[in-house]
Amino acid sequence: MSESSTQPPEQKAAATLARECTDLAAVVLWCADRVRSVDDSPAVQDAADHLHDLSVRARADMTPITDYWSNPDRASIIRWCAQDIHSMGGDADVERAAEYLDDLALEAQEAHDEAEAQANLDALVPLAESLTACGCTTGSPGMYEGPARDCPLHGKK
Repeated sequence: MSESSTQPPEQKAAATLARECTDLAAVVLWCADRVRSVDDSPAVQDAADHLHDLSVRARADMTPITDYWSNPDRASIIRWCAQDIHSMGGDADVERAAEYLDDLALEAQEAHDEAEAQANLDALVPLAESLTACGCTTGSPGMYEGPARDCPLHGKK
């Protein structure tokens, strides 16, 4: 069974959001939907409405969120939404909703970190291929031991 099929739906959603969503207002709206799903209590629904309103203002570029961040990552936005819900105060249901967003922020950060690590590894592939092509892997840098051709990193043999 693959790892993604064993993840709870919330973790899959957070991972997908971390990989695919680059729109600040959309992330805040996504957070509002997640909060709304926690509980039907009026306090939780008010918190979700608050995030929804922030999303609408963010889309219109009239919110302090867009002034605060010029290019935020998704995990930071989700974490900010959680902190905003925490700061509202409220009952245990509201706190549970904020903690839920905190958990989703962690999942989004982990997915972001994994994608970034993979991108860093992928960026090293051309360097590794060029080192292998010139034979530099058998000696220290500057000690070309490959066939009689130009080394892409160290010049002519």
